[in-house]
Amino acid sequence: MSEQTRSNSHDSLINLLFDDGLQNAIPKIIEILMNTAMLLERVRHIGAHQLSTPWQSCQFHLQKNAQEYVTKLHLKKKVTSDIKVIFNADDRAHAEERLHEFVKTYSESQPKLATWGEENLPEGFTVFALPEAHNKRIRTSNACENVNGQIKKNAPVLLGSFPARSHY
Repeated sequence: MSEQTRSNSHDSLINLLFDDGLQNAIPKIIEILMNTAMLLERVRHIGAHQLSTPWQSCQFHLQKNAQEYVTKLHLKKKVTSDIKVIFNADDRAHAEERLHEFVKTYSESQPKLATWGEENLPEGFTVFALPEAHNKRIRTSNACENVNGQIKKNAPVLLGSFPARSHY
């Protein structure tokens, strides 16, 4: 995006905030964010090999999603631990070996989990192709979630903070 286009986008958003007031702008902003999220989900399904930017799914959320496929309560902590071992591998080859062991371990007792893991856990392996210094921050989406949480937490405080331009 060029600097001029970026500036125009910011100006449009500022005009929207002042012209309609923040209260009327919030639904529009939420709609923009939701459309962006839907677009990202569509891009994810294209496949990482077709994207110019590598796709890394949040390893924490992959672990959390795996719990939906664990049918025995006593296995939940073990599954979490086993997935953590996969993601803590030294490199992608070791992670794939550990995933293969995971699938073999659970294929009989938890077949849906094994199938799900084989199809979905590799989405968290992209981080192995990136410089090790970046791995800790890229493994999860916590930074993005923190920003979204702060916006959500502070949004009610902002209501009415931006008066319409007619008040000036």
